[in-house]
Amino acid sequence: MVLTLEDYHKGDSCKIRTRSGDLMTHSISETFINSGPAATVFNGDTVVAIGGMVAVRTGVAKAWSFMSDTARGHGRDIVYIVHTMLPRMMKELGIHRLEATVRADRPEYIKFARMIGMHPESLMDMAAPDGSDMIMFTMLERES
Repeated sequence: MVLTLEDYHKGDSCKIRTRSGDLMTHSISETFINSGPAATVFNGDTVVAIGGMVAVRTGVAKAWSFMSDTARGHGRDIVYIVHTMLPRMMKELGIHRLEATVRADRPEYIKFARMIGMHPESLMDMAAPDGSDMIMFTMLERES
């Protein structure tokens, strides 16, 4: 089935399934969603991923995303959708710098960030809530 991208609708985040198969209950997702533009990737009626941007200051935004276990097997399609969507959203919103922090101990997250067109900028020692290192990835207007 072909993946589709739609504007986020309230409640889409509740349909994301975690690694354990439980429904996602992260209150942080609703905070992000209510702070800027967001979109949902569907496979039919199934939510595969949600993501968006949160402005942190004029011209600068943070990117965020949550992937469902149902995203497995759809990597190329998700990368294509996000790689196409981000530069367009940046232009529409007047964003010249998009940032995303990625766990340094998750090579699949690092690979995804690179594949959607982001570039590693710096290592952030002990920046994760559990004290793990994070990597700051960026996409600049001149690169998009």
